[in-house]
Amino acid sequence: MNKTKRKILENSIEIFNSKGVADVSLRFIAKEIGISHGNLMYHFKSKSEIIQGIHQMLLEKAIELNEGIDRLNFDITELYVATKKGFQVIHEFRFLLNELLYIVKTDRNMLNIIRSIEKTRTKMYEELIQLSIENGLMRKEIYKSEYDNLIKRIRIFSDHWLTSAFIYDGLEQEPDFDKYTNLFVDQFYPYLTEKGRLVVKNNN
Repeated sequence: MNKTKRKILENSIEIFNSKGVADVSLRFIAKEIGISHGNLMYHFKSKSEIIQGIHQMLLEKAIELNEGIDRLNFDITELYVATKKGFQVIHEFRFLLNELLYIVKTDRNMLNIIRSIEKTRTKMYEELIQLSIENGLMRKEIYKSEYDNLIKRIRIFSDHWLTSAFIYDGLEQEPDFDKYTNLFVDQFYPYLTEKGRLVVKNNN
């Protein structure tokens, strides 16, 4: 990615975080960044293209975090660390979650991208659950689709925890990442073995 394109994306993140998506135009972005409208249009033909580019940046950071998980020595502590880092990254790109419904309603491509990526996210959690079972941290599922349902609840939490934090903890303050990390990992507690529960107790 060339310098101008990266500059546009990085500055657009700050603009969208501050101003929202709906009322921000390409001309406004160009003015805020200090480049011509034509130069901006050369790199991104629409606001949707900018948002898709920002979403790709978030995805790359998420993949990097996932690849950084130590699978050879995996335990629940790794999940705490990865989750907290992931929530901090999400906060950097917070407009994407806070305005997710508006974004997918106005950009069908983004809706398809997010649905496609969810398959990758699901596979990631399936692998971590299987790894946890193999390492004696989680029990085997009692009924078919038990862990499929857990992964769906994880998706709901992941997509909406930040909006909840802003509503109930304060619009202007940074979320308590430890609090929401603990709430996230608590979803796993009913499925943990005694070995896995001991790690959770030590982290709370």
